[in-house]
Order: sequence, then structure tokens, then C-alpha cells
Amino acid sequence: MDKQRKKQSSKSKLHSNKNTVNESVVAAVTDKILSHQVRSQVRALVAEILSVVFITPVNPKEEWDQYVIIQNLLKKIQLLEAPLKENLRLNKCKRLMKINEFYKWSRDNGIKYDGVIIKEYPGYDLGLAATKSIKRNDLLFTIPHKLIMSEERIERGGKLFKLSNLRLAFLLMTEALNPESFWKPYIDLLPDCYNTVLYYGIEEMAQLRGSNCLSAALKQCRLIARCYATIYHWPNSDLPFDVFKEYFHYDLYR
Repeated sequence: MDKQRKKQSSKSKLHSNKNTVNESVVAAVTDKILSHQVRSQVRALVAEILSVVFITPVNPKEEWDQYVIIQNLLKKIQLLEAPLKENLRLNKCKRLMKINEFYKWSRDNGIKYDGVIIKEYPGYDLGLAATKSIKRNDLLFTIPHKLIMSEERIERGGKLFKLSNLRLAFLLMTEALNPESFWKPYIDLLPDCYNTVLYYGIEEMAQLRGSNCLSAALKQCRLIARCYATIYHWPNSDLPFDVFKEYFHYDLYR
């Protein structure tokens, strides 16, 4: 009888925790959701991606043609998913205003730094700037273990993904969707885009044609598209909490 009570109590606790996560995520993104019609369009495009990304090209031409098909499908998806991206986007001005919050969060949680500040570099993004002369072997900052986002901190989705990079990506996505996240001051400083091939358009990627790095770049883009489509295609029941699929989008994963 006691074992049965404990089992029921444990189930109730898990159900309560799941509801708490759901409520947090909903609170973060209730402004914009996709209509049933738009969601159906996205699902159809995701199905098209899945029909392509598992095919291994046999020559450079096939690899390029496959990349173009995937990118055109993703472009359509991004347009449809744009409202979901708006839920989380912080423009550069707002990000700059979040720096002091990050400083406070970092100090409160044990980060120690000296001689460096976060600064905007025109034409680039945010980076570190020296505030004093720095000599070789000077200690600039120390970061406690608890502020390292690692697999040790994964509570949800840990068994769902075999690859560690997917587990960490899922952790970051769920924290980004949670307005009460411990990591919010850090996440608020992350940029919208990065200077990697995942953010290249077809014309930019075409400039790599003839180089040794093109094939690796195309494979990376195909892998990210495949991971996005696979997660999107999973049934809600296979994901750690129900509302994740409502707010998951390509740019959140990329």
C-alpha cells in the first residue's frame, strides 16, 4: 500500500513539474502562434525536406542541387514561421540594454573578471574589450562549473537524443522558451545570427564552389535541416513536454 502511495505521489510530482514547464513556455510565447492552416503548410514542407535529406548525393552536382532544394524549402518555412521567431528576437539595441543584467547575473553566480568589458563593435557584434594593459598569463576571468551549460544540466530530453550536440541544443531551446529560466541573462545576449555557412544564402554559398570546403559546408547544412525536420516530425507524445512543438521553429534550432 505504501509503495502504491509513493508511486502515485511520484507520478503526481512528475505531472506537476510537466505542467510547470508547459506554463512557463506558454508564458514566454503566447503573443504569436501559427494558425492551423499555416501549421499544415509547414508540416507539408517539412515532409518534403525529409524526403530529400536522407538521400546521399553521389557527385558534386547532386550535392549542390540537393542543397538548393533544401534551402528553397527552408526559406518558405522561415517565412511561415516568422511570427514564432518574433517571440524571441531581441534587436541589438535591446541586447545592449541587457548587458548590465548579465554583469549582475554573472557576479551573483560566481564569475570573476578583471580588465575586460562587453562592448559593441560596429559592423560586427558584441565582444570583449580590454580596459587595461594585459600581460601574458594574466588571469582575465574565471567561470564556476555551475555556469557551464553542459550535459550534466540536462533534465528533459536527455534520453531522447543519442547525440550530445542534440541534447545540448534541446536544453538551450527549452531554456530560451522559458521566461523564468536561470540562463535568461546569458541567452538575452546571444545574437540572432552567426557568420557561419548555416546563415549563407544560395548566392553566398555559390562563391565556395570550386573550393575544398564546399562539400563540408553543404553536408553541415543538410545535417541541420535533417535534425530540424526530424524533431518537427516527432509526435508530441515523444517530446518531454507538450507545448514544445507549438513554438519550435527552424531558426530556434539553427
